[in-house]
Parts: sequence; C-alpha cells; structure tokens
Amino acid sequence: MIDENGVMIDNAMVTAADIVTDNGVVHVIDAVLLPETQSNLQEYTKSKYLYSVDLYGKIVNPNSTNQIIFDVFESGKTKSKLILNK
Repeated sequence: MIDENGVMIDNAMVTAADIVTDNGVVHVIDAVLLPETQSNLQEYTKSKYLYSVDLYGKIVNPNSTNQIIFDVFESGKTKSKLILNK
C-alpha cells in the first residue's frame, strides 16, 4: 500500500529505499515478511484482478521484470511479488 505515510509491504513499512549495494538494491523494512498460507492464496482466486502497480503507485505491466510489484484485486486486497529477469 502506498499513501501519505509511506510504502507498506504487507505489514511492514519501508524505512529506507534504494540502497545501492555491490550485488543489487536493498529496501529496508521494519517487520518480518512471512509466506502466505494456502487459505490466504485461495482468497485471491475469488477476487477479480484489476491491475499492477510499482512501489511508486504507477500502473505497470504485471509481467515487468526486476522490480517489486503489487497486484490489486477487486476486493481491495493486494499481493506483492518480486519479479526478476526471466
């Protein structure tokens, strides 16, 4: 979720973004991200996919590579995913 308070990934707030390292870019968050349970994944299949956005809230191609994108569903739920080169 992106709002006036910042960027949230699930229950974690991004506290530092775009830290360049030798092998990539790091974003620091203030909580531990846990994998979704099977029942949570099934909730997404019940709701219509609307569009995907990047960390800045810009609508992007859902097959974009090398970035974190959020799929937005009709229910209001979002699903974050990290897409690397295929």
